[in-house]
Amino acid sequence: MTGQVMAIGIIILALRLLTRDKKPAPQRIERRR
Repeated sequence: MTGQVMAIGIIILALRLLTRDKKPAPQRIERRR
């Protein structure tokens, strides 16, 4: 199960980088952190 969690985390990070390049860092994501 740990492998799945790590894979999900990597995917989320990749999506964050893609959204960052397309749009400016939204405040919602930063607040959620």
